[in-house]
Amino acid sequence: MPNRYRIFARPIVTSPGISTVALIQRLEAYRHRLRLKRMARAETDPAGSFSIEEIGMLCELDALLDMPPDDFGGDVHADDFAPDAGNAASMRLRDRAAGWLIRRNDLYLQQVAHLKTEERLQIEQAIGRGRVSGIVSQHQMHERVAALHAEAPWMSPAATAVMETMTRETAQGPAPLRIPPVILLGAPGIGKTEWAQRVAQAFQVPSITLDVGAANGGVFALSGVERGFSNAAPGRVVRSILATHVVNPLVIIDELDRASERTQTSRGQQPGLAAVLMSLVEPSSARSWTCPFYQLPFDLSRVSWIMTANSLEGMPAPLIDRCRVIALPDPTPADLELAAARMIAQRTADADHADLLTTLVAEVLRQRRRAGRRTSLRQLSRIVARLEVAGSAPMLM
Repeated sequence: MPNRYRIFARPIVTSPGISTVALIQRLEAYRHRLRLKRMARAETDPAGSFSIEEIGMLCELDALLDMPPDDFGGDVHADDFAPDAGNAASMRLRDRAAGWLIRRNDLYLQQVAHLKTEERLQIEQAIGRGRVSGIVSQHQMHERVAALHAEAPWMSPAATAVMETMTRETAQGPAPLRIPPVILLGAPGIGKTEWAQRVAQAFQVPSITLDVGAANGGVFALSGVERGFSNAAPGRVVRSILATHVVNPLVIIDELDRASERTQTSRGQQPGLAAVLMSLVEPSSARSWTCPFYQLPFDLSRVSWIMTANSLEGMPAPLIDRCRVIALPDPTPADLELAAARMIAQRTADADHADLLTTLVAEVLRQRRRAGRRTSLRQLSRIVARLEVAGSAPMLM
């Protein structure tokens, strides 16, 4: 049976719906497989027989409907799968399949009874349809990481961390992008957030960027707002997964050092972004994270996390402990000139004009270094824009 990637966690039904006819056909096919296996065993162990556990395993009933094997019914008999079971066994399988589907549908309706019709439909359309993006071989992964390094050499420690993780993931063959939570620690304006977005683009996975400086520290954009509030809505991670069915999006948290453990609402103090993040990046809790809006457990264990920070000061130690902190240097003069060349190439296709701008920018950068002034990528972008408009000799900026 092909791999399925869960969007929901138990106890919610996690397998797609199946018709009674399709289920019976599958069970009959499994019974035929069992018959062949029993015939092969008879050659070496004529007295051997299959236990109920073996029958359940061979029928892959749990994988079929993601329900416990014993939920198929307490009256499972090995005779139902015997070579000479005949029509009587077929009828028993048909009755049992029909009963199982009734129980499955009843369970599903109980779990979504609190949702509106359109919300139920969205949930139903996502059940059993989870998939992954960014599947690459080890060779492809190395090529993409090398391209990221070429674009931003000063981000090499971060690129190396991605490569190390993905080398393990792809050791046995192609694998989807999966990055354990990391904190990119570096000075403002060195392109941390932009680099994280480039990772998502390079591996072709959905990305979600959350700004901690937004209202309420971005906590509700991440977690969602529970039912009962006028602005009730799912968080952006859950919304993305339900819209795309991709279970391994890349979540980028910008300015994590501004995250708080508590936030003030009209109903008093509520957990802040840092507290919510701790539950999302911890593997054990991420596997069954309850969405406040849908009030259903989601499996978020395959979500990748890249967070940026200018400092670790004031950040909750438990959150830091759950992440890999990657210290990043400022871009070197050569890095800044490389970045300037890329910015200029995006602005003009005129080779002569590009050469002139490159010369002017290099002179401005030299003047700033002599004056002991730091140049961030944001400042560099403004310098390029001003020189392009001015078209005159450089002035100290």
